[in-house]
Amino acid sequence: MGKLDVYNENKEKTGKIVERKVNQKFADNEYYLYVQCWIINRKGEILLTQRNSKKLHGGYWEPTGGCVLAGETSDDAVIRELKEELGLSINKENLKHIKTLKQNRKERNCFREIYLLEKNIKLNDIKYSDGEVVDAKFVTLQEMEKLLKENKMVSWLEFFIKEYKKYMKLVLASQGFTNDKIADEVSKLVGKKLEDINIAIINEAYVAISGTASKRWLIDELGNIAKYIGGNIDFVNFRAYDKEEIKNRLMYADLIYIVGGKQLILPKLFNATDTLELLKKIAEKKVIMGTSAGSVVLGSQIQSKDYWKERYGLNLDEIENEGLNLININIIPHYLREDHKKWDENFFERVLKDNPFPVYAIQDSQAVIYNSGDIYVVGGNARIFGNNKNALD
Repeated sequence: MGKLDVYNENKEKTGKIVERKVNQKFADNEYYLYVQCWIINRKGEILLTQRNSKKLHGGYWEPTGGCVLAGETSDDAVIRELKEELGLSINKENLKHIKTLKQNRKERNCFREIYLLEKNIKLNDIKYSDGEVVDAKFVTLQEMEKLLKENKMVSWLEFFIKEYKKYMKLVLASQGFTNDKIADEVSKLVGKKLEDINIAIINEAYVAISGTASKRWLIDELGNIAKYIGGNIDFVNFRAYDKEEIKNRLMYADLIYIVGGKQLILPKLFNATDTLELLKKIAEKKVIMGTSAGSVVLGSQIQSKDYWKERYGLNLDEIENEGLNLININIIPHYLREDHKKWDENFFERVLKDNPFPVYAIQDSQAVIYNSGDIYVVGGNARIFGNNKNALD
């Protein structure tokens, strides 16, 4: 069965090597290393495998994983387990390490190295070669939660539900496709060439803007979509379609694009049409790109009373509808643009100093990217206000 390196509580090798065996016992200050790989396809579905009924936890569903053998790195072990259990040949560059779990259990202390693999795998291509796995299937997050409730998965695997929600891919832009850098980043997130991307546009926040205010910005923004996106372009009207039609149209697209407009109109729309939860579920499967107020609705609602009072004349306590709250950040779009210069660095520094999460002030050439828990800015550095420590809480 091979041998295992023994580690201390700081995940340092002790120099001790033991035989790998069922119910191997370790001292209180000894640990072994274990790897686990969660495979997610383009639909956002999770690949689970079923353990051989003759094994410990037989019949249970789980991701691919196993012990790190003596002399192996964690990367080596993941690649080996994927080959042994599923017959898959994977390059190290395709793996993403997302978390280390330290588990203290009586005589079975271990460090679990958690990996993510984004890959479209055909179930017919899987080869159950080592006898540990007897079946495999792709499941949605909701189906995984059901398996946990039915005691068909080991309970500690529930941690991945929170990790999975970090797997979302979001683009919080100030003014949409204003340059090649933003367009190229969208292509990478979607996993398709720009000319092949299908897009569904939600464009209902502009309706509350005064009739005397020019909408030329909207024509320009839609023109940039047509310039960069070569696939099917659809408009999804939340007021005209029922929820099933909205779901079908959004799920057909590779990219969901939420146009901006008047602040707080989109939260009101999503609550009024009872589509808030639908959008949250779709965010687990599709790339969502917002622009201006369409970006703001994706993040957490800013918690500064002074911000809302001084900028919009609103009382924070009286705002009835919050947005999607998909991630614990938000943006200030159009930062320092000519028509926004009165809201300068000093203003935001003052009103957002106690905001409990970071707020990225970005210009129209920039976008904040949220990619499976990683947060970065395209188009140059952003000015960050508020608490910059709680973005991933």
